[in-house]
Amino acid sequence: MSRGEGATLTTKFTLESIALREDASYFSPEKLALLKRIFDMVCKEAKISPEAREKRDDLAVRMLVASKIAEDEPSLTAFARKVIAESRR
Repeated sequence: MSRGEGATLTTKFTLESIALREDASYFSPEKLALLKRIFDMVCKEAKISPEAREKRDDLAVRMLVASKIAEDEPSLTAFARKVIAESRR
């Protein structure tokens, strides 16, 4: 799915969409639930609307990558907030 097709975290963090990734075996349902919860929280905090698809897609992909290094919720939350702050510069 390309950026232009309007994928959101909801579509990126489903078992079906993750199963298509080369690293699919890495993402458990629990990890996906954690990532989605963090994503929803930081988007709400930053007032990033569902219509801001490119920003949301970028954040979702970067969170997937970061979750391979950081496992805990505080680190992933801090990372997501940093990505949002950097995108606003």
